[in-house]
Amino acid sequence: METTEITEDIIFRGEINYDGRLDVSGKLEGKIISEGALVVNNPGFFKGDIRVRQVTLKGEVSANVKCELITIMNSGKIFGDIECKQIQIDRGGIHNGVTIMN
Repeated sequence: METTEITEDIIFRGEINYDGRLDVSGKLEGKIISEGALVVNNPGFFKGDIRVRQVTLKGEVSANVKCELITIMNSGKIFGDIECKQIQIDRGGIHNGVTIMN
């Protein structure tokens, strides 16, 4: 699986479609669509809509998320609704929104 990185010095607005894995340490706003994985690192930030297979949050997200699996690490924050099959929230991780398990 190939990994694409968006580093801390990048600010991007728009829609991203990709295969593989996307690691975000910069700031993004818009829509992310993939059958792959998304990792939002600390100090990464994303605002918008996320539709991916797997999400790992170490940074901050202000978005509605639809995925199969979401993991919110101890530094991760999500402000928005989550629709998923599985969720894991580590001690210190923050979710402020509605969770729908399907």
